[in-house]
Amino acid sequence: MMKFLSLLFLLPTTAWASFSPSTIVSDPGGVNQATVNSSHELFTIINPDSNVCKETGGVLAAILSQLQTGTVVSGTVAVSNFPATQPVSIAAPVAVTGTFFQATQPVSGNLGRTWSLLHSTDNVSSWTFDGSGNSIGSTSGALNEFITNSSLPVTGTFFQSTQPVSIAAAVTVAQGTAANLNATVVGSGGSALASAANQTTVISNQTNGTQITQVSSFPANTTPATQNITAQDVATTSTAVANSQIFYTGTPTAGSAATFCSLPSSASIEVLVTGTWTGTLESEISQDLGTTYQTRGIKQSGVINISSAFTQNFQGGADIAAISCYRIRSIGAWTGTATVRVTSAVGATSIAVTNAPQLSADRVPVGGSITAACAYTSGVVSSCAAGSTVAINSVGAATVQFGTSGTWVATMTQDISYDPTCGINPNGVIWYNQNTEDTDVNTGGLFSTWTVTQNNDPWVIKTPGTQCVRLRAQAYTSGTVVTQMTAGQGPYVDGITGVYNTALPLPSAGQRQDLQLDFQSKLLVNATLGNTVGKTVVMKTGNISTTAVTANQVILTYTVTTGKTFYMQYFKCTANTEAAALTATEFGTCSLTIGGTTEYTDFLHGAGANNYPIGEQFAESIPIASGTVVQLITTPSAATAFFWYGNFGGYEK
Repeated sequence: MMKFLSLLFLLPTTAWASFSPSTIVSDPGGVNQATVNSSHELFTIINPDSNVCKETGGVLAAILSQLQTGTVVSGTVAVSNFPATQPVSIAAPVAVTGTFFQATQPVSGNLGRTWSLLHSTDNVSSWTFDGSGNSIGSTSGALNEFITNSSLPVTGTFFQSTQPVSIAAAVTVAQGTAANLNATVVGSGGSALASAANQTTVISNQTNGTQITQVSSFPANTTPATQNITAQDVATTSTAVANSQIFYTGTPTAGSAATFCSLPSSASIEVLVTGTWTGTLESEISQDLGTTYQTRGIKQSGVINISSAFTQNFQGGADIAAISCYRIRSIGAWTGTATVRVTSAVGATSIAVTNAPQLSADRVPVGGSITAACAYTSGVVSSCAAGSTVAINSVGAATVQFGTSGTWVATMTQDISYDPTCGINPNGVIWYNQNTEDTDVNTGGLFSTWTVTQNNDPWVIKTPGTQCVRLRAQAYTSGTVVTQMTAGQGPYVDGITGVYNTALPLPSAGQRQDLQLDFQSKLLVNATLGNTVGKTVVMKTGNISTTAVTANQVILTYTVTTGKTFYMQYFKCTANTEAAALTATEFGTCSLTIGGTTEYTDFLHGAGANNYPIGEQFAESIPIASGTVVQLITTPSAATAFFWYGNFGGYEK
């Protein structure tokens, strides 16, 4: 087979500078061919250094010469005896025809048919493309189809049981006109109704626009878990605001408060405190989710009493409408554990009426705590610090009764005001300090100030024409003074059992003297003759034998009972010799001392067997304070054996 190939060589001279072939062998049939190598090259350029066949002349030699000089070689060269397989380089596309594809071929274009996989082992393992070049993926025998149509009709029951509905235009809803219509009321916004079962409401008279609503059931009461109080709160801050109201802020001491804030839309609350404890608990409410608290009175069940402070277990209710948090807080020295249980309800527990007319003989009691001092000047407008007073409205009341309890160290007093604004502006009105009567049978009397020794005593103060009465700590050291006050309508009984501490002033010529009468119109005077109420008789005696002139030897000593006053009515001192004698004898001095101070001294003298005693019997009893030491003492005038006797007496109250 003979093939012809046109060759064109154009080589620069410099390309051959380092290469000098000497032999070119042609395919068989060429001129001057000496040898053809086994690979049948079309042309072979042999390095001159090799000893392969060399041509000595002819056409090939001329071509070699031209190549070395860079001359263009053109023309047709006959080449024969090619190998069976030759590399081919095609410069332009060549059409290929005939059956030459593999057994399995990828296919592109619009197939126009549906492929079905009939067996579980069938699969489509390649990507298939549609006529637009979009891929149609396949996985495990299923074809994924990409549908580009704008919409496709879908038939059959495929929708959910409840479908959202969008209405483009307004729809008229007709209201029923039956005599009674049933409506389901469901609460929202976190109200108590939201967590309860649906409420059935019967609405009548729909046709004339007048609706009567009857709620047939209310949500169940809410009872959070009980909480324990085991400590005193010393962390809360109190701030006085308008009209002596107190705001409490800050986080209480751990274990000192039982706080309940999960009381949605409740109108009332019932509180039960049990346990074994000592201290003072205060009822408080918050409108701002527990940031600021104020006291809220509890109406105790079974008694006519509303108080915010308690020193014992209690049960009662309070109004908490619009209140977000309620708590019981320990405000005094504490021991033990108090368990607090609360139950809230949507119904009201009580109705508060502002400025209500007096409907009963006595007003609703007012309770409070005093933990600060106010050194107020009577008759002058001045302010009192928060926590230093507790006040009650006394309009129309003839008396105010009060009492105190708790553990405290303070000096208490009481004030009255005639200003109608004293209730809303107590620091902007004039208050007058007033005596009050302690009606306790053991300590009865009029007092302007008093201390813890008269704690738990029943007190009463005259209040006709007054607007307010308040208790005030004139001086304060520690503890909590728990107060309870009631304004009463009954007449004031003045001094039935009491003893006045001050005498009536002596009138001058032309002056009017007001006399004090008891409830039987009997004249009251500064005397205790025949009055045994609250008195304890005290009569003491003592003796001593002396044989030296040592000063201030004790004949008789006595300490006044704590919490009582000793009213001394007499004392007497005598002495005599061991053996009776008729000669006059100077025995020495005998003295009365009260609280270490000598109040009376005199000499005893006379016959040894018949001496003359010294002493006094007082027309007006001498009051000696609680805890005071009273003594009769002697300083003998000789070392002779003398016998001394002492006596004094009176009563304690």
